[in-house]
Amino acid sequence: MTGLLDALVDDAGLFPPTSLDMPSAVRRHRADLAAAEPMLAHRFLCPAARIGEFLAELAPEDRVRIILIGGADPAQTREAIRTVTDAPALTLAGIEWALAPLAPSASDADRADATAGTEPMAAALDVALRALAEEAPARTSSCSPSPRTSPGRRP
Repeated sequence: MTGLLDALVDDAGLFPPTSLDMPSAVRRHRADLAAAEPMLAHRFLCPAARIGEFLAELAPEDRVRIILIGGADPAQTREAIRTVTDAPALTLAGIEWALAPLAPSASDADRADATAGTEPMAAALDVALRALAEEAPARTSSCSPSPRTSPGRRP
C-alpha cells in the first residue's frame, strides 16, 4: 500500500486545519524531511505573499521543494516565482493559482477587451498565463489558454 501512497501529501502546515505560524511550519517541515516518511511529498506549500517570511526562517543547510500559492495579484506571484527560482536553497516544484480571483471584472476594460468572448474561467486562465509569461516566456510559451473543456468532460 505504501507504493500507492508515496509522495501523496504536501506540507500545508500554514493552512487550516493546523494554521501554523511560519517558524513552527518550517520547524515541522524540517522534522518531516528528517523522518523521511514516504507518504509525504516533502513539498512545502507557501502563499506567494509570504515567501519573504519563509526565506527568513531557512537555515543555510535547508533545501526545500516549494509549491507557491498564487494570489489575486499576478505581479506579486511573478515576484515570488523570481525569488524562489533565484534562491539556491529552493526548488520550485509547482504553482497553485485559483483562477476565479483572476477573472476580469466588468470595470477592467483592458482585460475585458483582451478576453472578450471567452468563458470566465478561460479568461482567468488567460490572465494567469499572461502574468507568468511576463516572468518566464520560455516556460510558458507552449501554453495557450483556450475555452476547451477538459478530457472526459462534455461541454
